[in-house]
Amino acid sequence: MITEFASRRGSNLTDRAISMRLLRYARRYFFLLILSSVANAEPIKIQFWHSMSGAKGKLLGELIEEFNKTNEGKIHAFVQFVGNYEEGLNKTRTAMLAKRGPHVVQITDIGTQVMVDTGRTTPLQDFVEKDPSFPTDQILPQVRRYYEVGGRWQSLPFATSNPILYYNATLFAKAGIPAAPKTFTELRSIAKKLTNPQTKSTGLTWPLHSWFFEQFLARQGQPLVNPDNGRNGHRAMEANFLRPEAVGFVQLWADMVKEGTFSNVGRGWDPAVQNFLAGRSAMLVTSTSDVFEIANK
Repeated sequence: MITEFASRRGSNLTDRAISMRLLRYARRYFFLLILSSVANAEPIKIQFWHSMSGAKGKLLGELIEEFNKTNEGKIHAFVQFVGNYEEGLNKTRTAMLAKRGPHVVQITDIGTQVMVDTGRTTPLQDFVEKDPSFPTDQILPQVRRYYEVGGRWQSLPFATSNPILYYNATLFAKAGIPAAPKTFTELRSIAKKLTNPQTKSTGLTWPLHSWFFEQFLARQGQPLVNPDNGRNGHRAMEANFLRPEAVGFVQLWADMVKEGTFSNVGRGWDPAVQNFLAGRSAMLVTSTSDVFEIANK
């Protein structure tokens, strides 16, 4: 079973629905590149770097293949996987320093300002202003704002996600727990009920990634950095690591590890998911992008 627990700026559309919609948008903007280029008999070649692996990478490959078939003889996109989000960002910045790099790149949303600072990117806003038919109303304001700097839309949201709580309904029923937790207090209490030292099973796990710290701050109405996560036209100058909300969340996390109710499975995204799917943790907090894969296993 799945329930929303930690909210972000993102959409809960499935990956395929999002990707198909983005493909249609991408066609339009790739054609803008054609219109702004010198006429050439050869197809326009576009290098696209991304960080989608596994099933998501396979889906992206299918979408690009469809795009190339639709635009055969006019434009051809070449896809290259460049590692996870952090690796992809670093490789792109390194390439830019050498005046190389891709035409289009997928960058983690929190890297928006970093990319703008390179001075080598073209704001999406420039294209949107030339196309009145661009469906801006179909993108959630919270999502759009996260890709804006100085009030201008810098990039197109792609595979935007937020954390949600997945829970094992069978284990909940056996423990007599009627519903998923809605507060930190309930989360800790339910995790205790679902923890069994004899079977070495815990109540909760999530990937050890800084994203969750950011997201649980957002859930409490607090930005990660001041002012306003750098979205109000002013550069972020201060991190909110010592705010009561931040300290409280980290303390909760540490206490649950000490209690043995939280399974610390190390860095990376997959170990926590596999721990949940194997029944070793009754609850899992991770990205909405994993809904399809988890629901089908």
